[in-house]
Amino acid sequence: MPVVRGPSPLHLLAPAPPPASAT
Repeated sequence: MPVVRGPSPLHLLAPAPPPASAT
């Protein structure tokens, strides 16, 4: 896996939380 320099590369590995505004 290539090293991606970003604000938070962990968000690509972990599932994004559901939008609270959707409820």
